[in-house]
Amino acid sequence: QEMRGLTASDPTFCIWFKKDGAKTRHICDIRISYTADDRKNLKNKNYEMLPQCLSKFGLGYANVWILWTSCQILRLTNSDRIEKELKDYSDMLAKSPNDSILFNMVQEAERRLRDIHLREEEQGKDIPGDDLVYTKQFLALSKAELYKMKSTFKSINFDQKGRISVDDFVMFLREPLTMSPFVKQIFALSSQTNTVPILDAGSTLKAIAIFCMLGCSEMLKCIFAWYDIKGFGYIENREFLDLLGIFHPKHRDDRVVRSLKNADLPVDGTMSFGKFEDYNRKYPHLFYPAFRVREKMRDKFMGLHWWKRKLAKYEEVRKQVQEHDKREEERENR
Repeated sequence: QEMRGLTASDPTFCIWFKKDGAKTRHICDIRISYTADDRKNLKNKNYEMLPQCLSKFGLGYANVWILWTSCQILRLTNSDRIEKELKDYSDMLAKSPNDSILFNMVQEAERRLRDIHLREEEQGKDIPGDDLVYTKQFLALSKAELYKMKSTFKSINFDQKGRISVDDFVMFLREPLTMSPFVKQIFALSSQTNTVPILDAGSTLKAIAIFCMLGCSEMLKCIFAWYDIKGFGYIENREFLDLLGIFHPKHRDDRVVRSLKNADLPVDGTMSFGKFEDYNRKYPHLFYPAFRVREKMRDKFMGLHWWKRKLAKYEEVRKQVQEHDKREEERENR
């Protein structure tokens, strides 16, 4: 009532939002529904309806819907951005070795990379106990199950402080070290600072818990977000090829070579997420290494059957929540 305008030109309804960088999700879109079909379509698109009808504010019979997006999506860390920048400058310098400006740019990028590595090491320190509590609650683990996961972690070679490196974890999975950049992003996914945390038991199990619960669609979104840093919904063709270079080093896989020859890359040099998904449907082996890593992590930690049961239980609960929301919506519309 206090928000209601005083004159004819004043708005009768206002929405206020508070920015909070500590939250794990934020609003990315707002829509209005006027009909039952509108409500159904928005709900299918994962929008959340605000409880009050706009008629309470002197407006028509309509509802406000909000779409949330997670802040904990897979992002390039600061060091990765500079590494990409350094690679680009180095490639340009290789073509023009006498260019003093390019030489200085390479030197500056190398200096910045060293500095950011030191800062990330300090900023990325997660509290082990908190991460273990998060993992236990997120996966609804019993004490015995948590103990089993911790025992698996202890089977990996680690330093005197009980920590491992990304390369240690990659070798534990028996993956080629060329997959280390991708695995690094998996650990960044579980870090609140979007930097790679210290790989102790807590941060490692937290990353495994989050990554292993991802379905096919979520996996593709995470892989795409690795290069779509600002969330614009597209990446450059060259970034797509860089990604394939990590998954298939030097394109020595004949299937990848054939796929790239048959692929119709966008002529404007950019690729949307929809096109990215199309490539996965047409050439599933392109992104297979990412899914292989997930399956190996599941197998090493608790086993494939355990994760299958856990995912089935999650799906059952999700359906129950959807049915409850549907009943609540029908009750409100009576």
